[in-house]
Amino acid sequence: MCIRDRLNINNELIPDGKQPDQKSLEYINNVYDVIRCIRHPEHPHTIDFLNIVQKNQISFRSENNLKLVVVNWQPLRSTCKFALHVGFAIRLKLEREFKHFENIKIEVLICEGGHRMRDSINRVVNDKERYQAAKENSELITFVETLMI
Repeated sequence: MCIRDRLNINNELIPDGKQPDQKSLEYINNVYDVIRCIRHPEHPHTIDFLNIVQKNQISFRSENNLKLVVVNWQPLRSTCKFALHVGFAIRLKLEREFKHFENIKIEVLICEGGHRMRDSINRVVNDKERYQAAKENSELITFVETLMI
């Protein structure tokens, strides 16, 4: 489990053993159902089948008027050349699915030690300007669309 799973919206550590409430579990299940069918670009399988993302790697928190969805995921290899594409596909699919929600923040993070370029990939996928610039890249969008079944 990534340490980010145990932080609240204000980056304060949540005590060990605290279980998500029923509403959070519903959001987690919904998020998982949305992303589980994303296809991995190097394999004929989904990220669910390959255990790239699991329910226990997804967290949901609602504080004040802000909802935070955090998806931690594990690339197949620390040198996976499609890690950015997978992370981007996860975020894009969630963004499209939950676009009608107000005040929702989505973070897609590679787990600690999961990739040699983890910090760079996390920045591109989660930084507003970099993410927007990536969305304007038609070749990238076309490729990522093929991953989203």
